[in-house]
Amino acid sequence: MIQLLIILLVPVGIALQGIIEDRSRALSNVFQYGPIILLGVYGLACLAASVVKEPKRLIGRNPLMPTLFIGFALMTTLSLMASNLATRPGGIRDTLIVGVTLFGVAAPFRWTSRHFHYFVWVQCISFAVLSVIRNGSPTSLNLIEGYSPWEHHTLGFVLPVCFLYAYFEKSIPLMALSGLLSVLAMKRIAIIALIAVLILSVLPLSKKPRVLICLVIGVLMFLVSHYLDLLIEVVQVLWPESKDFRDLFSGRGPLVATVREKAYSETGMAAVIFGNGPGYASKLAVELLSADLKHIHNDYIRIFLDYGIFGSIFWLSVLARLAAISKLTFCLALYQLIVFTTDNTFVYYPHLVAFYLMAKLHDLPLRSESLSSFGLRSPGLPCLAR
Repeated sequence: MIQLLIILLVPVGIALQGIIEDRSRALSNVFQYGPIILLGVYGLACLAASVVKEPKRLIGRNPLMPTLFIGFALMTTLSLMASNLATRPGGIRDTLIVGVTLFGVAAPFRWTSRHFHYFVWVQCISFAVLSVIRNGSPTSLNLIEGYSPWEHHTLGFVLPVCFLYAYFEKSIPLMALSGLLSVLAMKRIAIIALIAVLILSVLPLSKKPRVLICLVIGVLMFLVSHYLDLLIEVVQVLWPESKDFRDLFSGRGPLVATVREKAYSETGMAAVIFGNGPGYASKLAVELLSADLKHIHNDYIRIFLDYGIFGSIFWLSVLARLAAISKLTFCLALYQLIVFTTDNTFVYYPHLVAFYLMAKLHDLPLRSESLSSFGLRSPGLPCLAR
């Protein structure tokens, strides 16, 4: 019963937040963060019950999600120490959003593929209702940029994740609904990422090639993100006709150069290794560019500035580990690596919940024998290609 309530409350709460945010900021925050706090409390209760009453149920479980939470907690602690415990506007919020989300999904829920199926349906329907209320109908969405951050970002980033789940579950109705809403919202980088991962998903890749692909793409995207301004200059020299090339990146080249120079000139080696603390990247964006910008619009830069080399390696390792588990989690990792280049999904709560819950499909006993030896039954695994 509690599981079904969470399946309903998380996506519905996000939709309600988007519907009433212009009328009551306080109430909209309750709808947005209330369900994820409930998810975290429920996760804590599940974890405590398993440890106290049935510790053997934790044997044979995939350690990915607990590792995510522990790693994030360590990463945040080290970055705050490197920044002399300086907390910046938005830093505490970002830490709570990511930390509570990771902890909530790290707990050993007794979820089956049926629960995930319901979650995706509710996710799609609630966001469709959101767009109807705010715009009149889902087809009223601007197919290029979107009229509202909620339609453009919520629908644009979250629903491709739902589509990937439906694709691997071979659920035609879910594929049709999540795919249609993804196209209507048209977050360009999300659509590009979705097409890329679907193409790669048909390749007969084993575990090691999948991991290698994610590592190579992650390193390349990290370098491109940090030196985008220099890349644009080189391309314009080699290809003078590409005068509009800069426009493809919405002016991010000069932004990257400004932020890089400012960050490196003011921080010491400890900050380069461990970061400047949560919220530092957003603080720089506001100070150097615009008070309305609020975000750096590149999570490779955000993670590096906030959590340093240590944090960047940690998150690349997490995504590489996802790539090794199954084709679905490989596609999720690739999707994340691509959308990291232009947006802020690292601290974007609706995306985080969907992304990590899909990754949690494999937070189940890895081998049925590991439980049968204790006289326990293995829950039904989703029909996903390994």
